[in-house]
This record gives sequence, C-alpha cells and structure tokens, in this order.
Amino acid sequence: MKPARKLTLVGVGLLAVTVGFAVAGFGNLLSSIATVVAALTLAIGFASQDLIGNLVAGAFLIGDPKVNYPTLLSHCCGFVEGGASCFDDALCRHRSGVRRERSLHRRG
Repeated sequence: MKPARKLTLVGVGLLAVTVGFAVAGFGNLLSSIATVVAALTLAIGFASQDLIGNLVAGAFLIGDPKVNYPTLLSHCCGFVEGGASCFDDALCRHRSGVRRERSLHRRG
C-alpha cells in the first residue's frame, strides 16, 4: 500500500472516530484526553532534550576518525599531568602524577 493512501486512510479513520465521539455526546471527554496527551508529549519532549543531544554528540564522536581520545580526555576532564591511554573502544585509563590510576568507561 502506498504511503499517501495509508496516511489518508488513517486520517479518515481518526476523523470518523472523532465525529463518532462528538455525536455520542463525548466531545468533552475527547477534548480533555487530547489536552492530557498534549501535556504529556510536551513534558516528555522537554525531559528528553539532553538525552537526545548527548546521543547525537556521541554518535558524531564515535563516527569521527580524527578524534584522539587521550587528548580529548585530557582536555575535557581537566587532566593536566599524567596521560591517558585507551585500551579498546570501551575503556580508557588515566595516569596522574600522584601514582593513581583512574579507569574511565566510555558510554556509547
């Protein structure tokens, strides 16, 4: 089935359900349900803004072959002394001047 035809059928179906609710006297119920659904959609959208931004940024970092993870860790995490070495795609280790090692698990 073509997408335009499917979209038309869904639209006609929703219109029929809406008219059916209005004719049956449930117009107020339908409008209150629509208001609650709109408020929930708005709340979920605002709540997931940071999550979606982090996912997109992580996808770009993983896909960019020019990214040097030890340098990136040194700059973004404030590691001035010591160094960072990455063992695989999931784990980087930072060595500081205080004889302390810190393992950093990459998310993504």
